[in-house]
Amino acid sequence: MDERIIGILGGMGSYATVYTFKKILDKIDAKKEWDYPRIIIDNNPKLPSRVRAILYNEHKDEIIAGMCDSTRKLAEYGADIIFIPCNTAHYFIEDIIIGQPSANILNMIVVAGEKLRENNYQNIGVLASEGTIMADIYGKYLKDSFMDIQYPAERELKNMRDVIEDVKRNRISEKTKATLVSEINSFNNPDCVVLGCTEFSVVWELLNNNGKYICKYPVFDALDIAIDKMLYFPV
Repeated sequence: MDERIIGILGGMGSYATVYTFKKILDKIDAKKEWDYPRIIIDNNPKLPSRVRAILYNEHKDEIIAGMCDSTRKLAEYGADIIFIPCNTAHYFIEDIIIGQPSANILNMIVVAGEKLRENNYQNIGVLASEGTIMADIYGKYLKDSFMDIQYPAERELKNMRDVIEDVKRNRISEKTKATLVSEINSFNNPDCVVLGCTEFSVVWELLNNNGKYICKYPVFDALDIAIDKMLYFPV
């Protein structure tokens, strides 16, 4: 790995940002403290709800302005690559790129799609927030790659909101874990299921190597894929 400086536009939500930071460190075989990369984090939980912006057209300009401001500051502080560990926030990513064209912003959805193509997956289940689903964010970036996207049924949305809120409030329980697995298994025979929400990534980490919870399909974590790209591929 080179000496790139990583910028994280976080706070959407904060525990997912903490998890992202830890996940980056866990992936590096550091012998000494200075082997880790320099990481600059702007954890801004004050941005309005991205889901409500998508569903009800609320505060879009405020969200875009806030994300552009954070991106600009991260770039000014020296970030060589900027990562937004929130799938739903990628609804605004093209506006952010237009607002800050000199910043090198990683698109997590595009990177996840590249990984899925490498594995020749075509029928993809995407477990995501209500905003990501309703805006068809994964479909926007993946359908032109000859992939079919499955989203959970509308009746499942409350379960996913509950899992997300459990993580945001740091109240993950056995019920939270069981609900996530149930939602993964609810898809109709996909080639794989993508975790398209970083709160789900937090819960998924707690399920790994736990024989109590069995998933019927291969699971890919978009956050994990994006971190690998950010750390080990040219910027």
